Amino acid sequence: MLEAARSVAAADLADPVPAPVAAERSRELREIGVHKGFAYASSRAGNPALVAVETDNSGLTGDYLRVRVQGAVEPGSLVRARLSGVGADLHAVAGATGRAALPVLAASTA
Repeated sequence: MLEAARSVAAADLADPVPAPVAAERSRELREIGVHKGFAYASSRAGNPALVAVETDNSGLTGDYLRVRVQGAVEPGSLVRARLSGVGADLHAVAGATGRAALPVLAASTA
């Protein structure tokens, strides 16, 4: 059951939102967030991205999208890639690998 935190000013307001209504609103907002996240990730398909390679086949883009990395890449490298796929099933096809990709990081911080 939802309970207002004592330190929240809204807890002192008259006519609090009933718990079932608050729970339903919360569920709706979470659902909207999932749909918007899917739409945003899908909109990135076909675009280039810099990907921080975390494992042999997983990485994170600069806008925090989790991607499956395709190509010969080394964990710990930053690679240029083109994104493909839909929603949470994004793939990053690496165009630069390993040390060849490191100057990209240096250039972006200058």
